[in-house]
Amino acid sequence: MRVAISALMVSSAAMGQAGGQRASGDSTMLRGKALQDAGQSGQSLEMGGPSYPNVTLRSEAIAVTWFLPPQANDSVAYYKSTRFDWGSMIGDVRIGQHTLYGSNFWRSPSDPNWQAPHDPTLPEAGVGLAAEFGCGGNGASCGPGWDPYTNGASNGVLGYEEAGAGEPFLKIGVGKLLKGSCPRCTDDEYKFNSAYKFAEWPVWNVSSPGPAADALEMVHEASLNTKWGYRLKVRVSVQGNALIAERELTNIGSQAFATPQYSHNFLSADNRPVGPPFQLTFGQNVSDYTEPGVISEYKWAKPIAGYFRLLGANTLQAVPPESSLSDDPPRLKAELSGATNMNSSASFVASLGGVTMASDTISTKASLYAYNLYVESTAVCPEPIQMLELNPGETATWRQHLLFGEFEPASSNTQSACRGADADDTSTSYYTLHFGVETINECKALCLERHDCVGIEHGQFGTGRCEVWTREAGIQATEQVPGFTCLRRVMARPEEQVILP
Repeated sequence: MRVAISALMVSSAAMGQAGGQRASGDSTMLRGKALQDAGQSGQSLEMGGPSYPNVTLRSEAIAVTWFLPPQANDSVAYYKSTRFDWGSMIGDVRIGQHTLYGSNFWRSPSDPNWQAPHDPTLPEAGVGLAAEFGCGGNGASCGPGWDPYTNGASNGVLGYEEAGAGEPFLKIGVGKLLKGSCPRCTDDEYKFNSAYKFAEWPVWNVSSPGPAADALEMVHEASLNTKWGYRLKVRVSVQGNALIAERELTNIGSQAFATPQYSHNFLSADNRPVGPPFQLTFGQNVSDYTEPGVISEYKWAKPIAGYFRLLGANTLQAVPPESSLSDDPPRLKAELSGATNMNSSASFVASLGGVTMASDTISTKASLYAYNLYVESTAVCPEPIQMLELNPGETATWRQHLLFGEFEPASSNTQSACRGADADDTSTSYYTLHFGVETINECKALCLERHDCVGIEHGQFGTGRCEVWTREAGIQATEQVPGFTCLRRVMARPEEQVILP
């Protein structure tokens, strides 16, 4: 399964052209009152906490909050620690009356690394997409991943091994840090989730590519010496029901480097704890996995089988949990096997009650380094991990497309087929027919790709029959048919849209 969202792709050439226009001085630098031009809001959804500078990107269908990097050490910001990419704090996606990727409720209060109220200096205090360069473990290098990545790579750090205690190294997406300066630095090992001191404060140039409040760009670069350096460019835009996050990483040093990269995708919905009817469909076989936190002597994770059951080979359906994820340990983690998933895509589709989200990541690097699933409290987090290998002067580009939509049953009968004006109205002109669509999640994703889709019909008699309905008058009737499901797409009226300040 691959969630193809080709109609929404923005070419690298177009992105580069936009960068050239910004360099000429045509851009609006987001400083002071200029933030208002891009929909800036001084308020976050953090209950009882300070206001964190952010920009709200809007379309007719969704509103997306992007928390801005701090401009100085003493500046207020949602995140200013040393693990996550500062340009990826994208959360609070609003569609209708729903909030996904919420900024204040994805993580469990029982976690000893988490404090209330929100602390921007904690390495783990990310939100939303929360991207990271590295493999999410200790040590300056990562172990082997799926073939062909058998030799490992840097854990998102450059120049770490060469640096002495108190000397600088680079963390990609964060900046220049001091080796040995973190609270847990009792030896020479790099600690991925411990806060380091900055050798110098990172600079992020934030700009709006135009007058509309639907896109924002950030550029950040850091150099250690002539040997190590990187430039990171991030562009986020909203188009209809789509959130598009584009990134470019350029090696501006003289030494080649390789590093894994992934987004945590802290996917939560309306502060609901993980459980039925959550359903997650992957682009690969999820029946073959290991659980490092279950077999560890520290037992820092629960078995995933106590919270999800497998539907087919690629879908997990939440079941009533054996125990609350607020109980210790408050998390699940599965690492998918490379043997059965070598050529899988970086896609997933999540159904969270009435809200559905489809994601795919298109990269200049085709095969994945690994794919993990992390679950905690209210968040189900699919984590496709890519490998970036860059020679001096080389640039890697990747784009994550996220489509959002709401669906509701077209009939009180759970087994029904879609019809037009009445139960006998079955014209084939009302829909586009797809075969081989194994899950209803994949059928929903096909619907979300089209602005004119009004609903779906999905059948499971071995053919994976999916009808994507585009009848202008909508689905007005159903007929009871065993094995079929008819869903209407909910199109919120303009007065029902949530518009943030």
